[in-house]
Amino acid sequence: AAEVERRVTFYNVGPAQEPGVIAMMVRDAPPGHPEQVCDRFQKVLVCVNVTGHAVTIKDEQLGLDIYGCALETHPLQGMVCPDEYLAAATCVGGAPTVPPHSVVVFVERR
Repeated sequence: AAEVERRVTFYNVGPAQEPGVIAMMVRDAPPGHPEQVCDRFQKVLVCVNVTGHAVTIKDEQLGLDIYGCALETHPLQGMVCPDEYLAAATCVGGAPTVPPHSVVVFVERR
């Protein structure tokens, strides 16, 4: 439980929360660190949007946590949904945009 609390952060919480939207990030230890668990990704950001419209997640802490990161959609994401639909999923300026009725996984490669 302690490791989950250390590695996982939830965003879009509290009174200003966008209803129907969940955002969470899992962080790995730096490369070569004894606690590293993934060789491919440093960060994984999962965004769930159950609303009927695209949502840009504007969360101050999320913006700080992904500042300077080169986030892209997970390479397997295109195998699950059409490219034109996935093209609407972006992460610009620390604010991911997620299409309606979708789950998008953004990753930061090592």
